[in-house]
Amino acid sequence: MNHFTAVEAQIGYNQLAYVTLACMAQDGHFDGVTPLSLETMNKKKFNDMVIRTITHDFKAPFDGTKPFDAVFEVSSLKLKRTPSGVYMIARTKFSFDGDKAYGESVAAVRVHAYELKNPGSV
Repeated sequence: MNHFTAVEAQIGYNQLAYVTLACMAQDGHFDGVTPLSLETMNKKKFNDMVIRTITHDFKAPFDGTKPFDAVFEVSSLKLKRTPSGVYMIARTKFSFDGDKAYGESVAAVRVHAYELKNPGSV
């Protein structure tokens, strides 16, 4: 049996985060940010997206080579201005194969001034 490892959990989280946040940005779920295309978000995932914190834990081993389910939940979204720029902050929870592997994270996606609906309001 090949066990699902912490590295695989991190890679799985990254993929879930990229796709989910891109779809949310495209659909206009980030207040104050103009809807961003999937193409734009695809470019951002390497240059403008950072995982600020992440924790994960394992309750039981499971075989990551066989089909399993994954759940990715965005628990909060907000815009935040920092000295280095404006960021969409997403607090998330995730789990794999029921809750055999699970965790929480905070991801930040840099937003450029031209992507803001009202740049002075943040």
